[in-house]
Amino acid sequence: MMKIGENIRNARRRQDMTQEQLAEYLNLSVSAVSQWESGRTMPDIALLPALTQMLGISADELLGIDAERTKQEIDAYVSKSARLRRVGDVNGVLRLWREAVQCYPKNFTCLCNLADVLLGTLYRDEFAASQADNAAECAVLCERILRDCSDPEIRSSVLQTAVYLYANRNAPVADEQKAEAYAKMLPSLYCSRELLLADAYTTEEGREKALVTRHCLTLDLTDLLCRNLPHLRREDVSTENDILAQETALKVWNAVICDGNFLFYHCRIADIYRQLACDYAALGGREETLRCIRLAFAHADAFDGLPEAGDKRPYTAPWVAAAVFDSADTGRNYTEAYRELVRRTLERPCFDFLRGDPEFDTLSG
Repeated sequence: MMKIGENIRNARRRQDMTQEQLAEYLNLSVSAVSQWESGRTMPDIALLPALTQMLGISADELLGIDAERTKQEIDAYVSKSARLRRVGDVNGVLRLWREAVQCYPKNFTCLCNLADVLLGTLYRDEFAASQADNAAECAVLCERILRDCSDPEIRSSVLQTAVYLYANRNAPVADEQKAEAYAKMLPSLYCSRELLLADAYTTEEGREKALVTRHCLTLDLTDLLCRNLPHLRREDVSTENDILAQETALKVWNAVICDGNFLFYHCRIADIYRQLACDYAALGGREETLRCIRLAFAHADAFDGLPEAGDKRPYTAPWVAAAVFDSADTGRNYTEAYRELVRRTLERPCFDFLRGDPEFDTLSG
């Protein structure tokens, strides 16, 4: 009964229709429509033709007859998308979700995933020719989902997509006021699901769940802190201060994952050393630059060596030992190995003073 009520509510909202308008069309009270949508009563079968016509859906959709089959098919899209993301096939992911939206144009899971991959194309050079169109399409999808969808998980995900979209100064739809407004609709850090879950498990049986949640939360918070550190500066910050921020981030990571078993976070450490190499190169420091390049490659290789699917590995440092790396949850937004990202960094002009240096040429070759 509740499912039919949800279907009526969702279809009504997609039509930009109020309960009052639907009730007036069907010559019923607003209370009757409200009771359907809350699951307390069901519409009379004699009303189905008029109801489906007004809502723009079939009787099967209204009654949820094909709901299970649809769920299975969309789950298959989600699984295939995860496999494509793990190997960095962004074009494949984009084609997949466009196909899914063609099949299920009103399904919010499909629309949400398409918006997410469209956002990702704005940060990739190979999509330069289509970025303006992709940004506009992403904006339309985000606004539509936020207008019509009541699912809190999907809304939360799309709010994040919308914030990043409108905050992107290079996107033609950039709008700082919209980005701010949507960001304020999300819960504060202290009201996050993970933080509350850690406090929700209070029984003896829930103690292990609480520990796992806290260890995973520790990794997430460390990641957020270290990625935020380099941005705690003004535009005119010196290269020396950027080095300080990056070195501080390394110290934090090494304090939390004190045994060096970084697993997924090898990519974060590789990124830090990539930036440090650029900073030291800008200062003309040969030895420090080469040291950071070597370490960037080492962590990139460790990340590239992680299993691509079907494997779980535990973190082993004491502060995060209850957390597990699951390769199935790891999506990659690039088509080449992480080593290649490091190598491409070395093409930047700041490294020109090292070209012809035997060690640098070996590393960058």
